[in-house]
Amino acid sequence: MSQGLCPIVEIDHEPLALMPHLAAPLDKRLLRQPILSIAHRAHEVRAALDAVTSGI
Repeated sequence: MSQGLCPIVEIDHEPLALMPHLAAPLDKRLLRQPILSIAHRAHEVRAALDAVTSGI
């Protein structure tokens, strides 16, 4: 899968892929307390979400 569609973020020294195409069915009640902020990478997350919603 394209790294542009699934940006890699590191949490506790473990690389994890964001999967925006799987986010829609996620119930927000399953989310717990934030453990970190990836606000500095907002442009990558936004681009991945745009790709999913635009069908690219």
